[in-house]
Amino acid sequence: MTDGQLRVWTGSPCRGTTAVNVTFNTDGRAEAELKLEAPPLPQAVGSRKAPPNPGVEVEYLTVGGPYPGFDVVTPLPAGFDWRTADTVSVFPQSPRSFGAVSKLGEAITESDRHPPDTYWFEGIGWLNPAEVAARDGTKFLALCSRDPAQGRHLPRVFGVRVTDGTLRIWPGRYCGPVDDVILTFQPGQTDLVLAADSRNAVPFDSLTATGPYPGFAVIRPLPGGFDWRTRKTVLLRVYRSSGEPETTTTDLGPAVTESGRHAADTYWFQGFGWLSPADVAGKDGTELLTACAPEPQHR
Repeated sequence: MTDGQLRVWTGSPCRGTTAVNVTFNTDGRAEAELKLEAPPLPQAVGSRKAPPNPGVEVEYLTVGGPYPGFDVVTPLPAGFDWRTADTVSVFPQSPRSFGAVSKLGEAITESDRHPPDTYWFEGIGWLNPAEVAARDGTKFLALCSRDPAQGRHLPRVFGVRVTDGTLRIWPGRYCGPVDDVILTFQPGQTDLVLAADSRNAVPFDSLTATGPYPGFAVIRPLPGGFDWRTRKTVLLRVYRSSGEPETTTTDLGPAVTESGRHAADTYWFQGFGWLSPADVAGKDGTELLTACAPEPQHR
C-alpha cells in the first residue's frame, strides 16, 4: 500500500498481457472483481483472422487506476473499499503467466514500516527488487517468470544494428514466410504490428523499423515522428504456423553507440554481443535460438 492505494507488483515484467483479472475475497464472500482487457486490433484487409494482440507490458498495477493500454471491462463495484477485503487474486493473461492469491492484512498494516520499493509476497515476506531477482526461479516463481522445472531453454534472440541512421532487425535464419510480426519499443509501449500479405508472401529475413515493409500490411503503425532512439529496448515477436513467437527483450544502447565499429553484416544479440552470420550459424541451436529457429529436439 502506497499513499493509501493498493499497488500490485508481479515481480517480473508480464510482456504481451492482453487481460488482467483482479479479484477480492476469492473465498466467495462478497466477491468483487476488476477485469481489464487490451483493445483488439482491426482485421487486415483480405485476411480471414485478426492479427495477434501485442498486449501491454505489465509489472505494476494500482487498483483504482489509471490502467494505461487497457479498457475496463468489469469495474469494481461503486464504493468498493479494498481494505475491507481479506484476500486479492491477480491473474495476468500473458505468455507463461500464473495467477496468485495473497492475504491483504499484512499490506494494510505493515506497508508504512517498509521502504517504498518493497512488497509483501505471500508466504515469503517483504522483498525488494534485488531480493526478488535473487530468489525468482529458485525459492518461488513470479507471476510471469519461466518455470525452471520445465527444463533448460535456450534464449531466443534476434539481432539489431543501426545502418545509415535506420534501425535494422535481423531475425536470423529459418523464418521464411510468416503470418504476423510485432515490434515493441519500451518504455512507453510503442508497437508496430504487421500482417503478411497472403497474396504476396515474402520470406521474413530482415526488417527496417521505420519501413518500408514489403510483403506486409501495416495494422498498427509507429506514431508519426516516432524516434526509436528515445527508447531503451525493443522486443520482436514473429508469428507463424508453429513455434514460439516470443524473443528476448533487447537493449538498443549497443546498436546506437557501437554499430559504426562493426562490419555491416554483424548485429548485436542480447547476451551474446556482436555476431556475424557465421557466428550465429555456429551458435544457433546450441547456445541460442534465433527468432524462428526450431527447438533443438524438433530438428
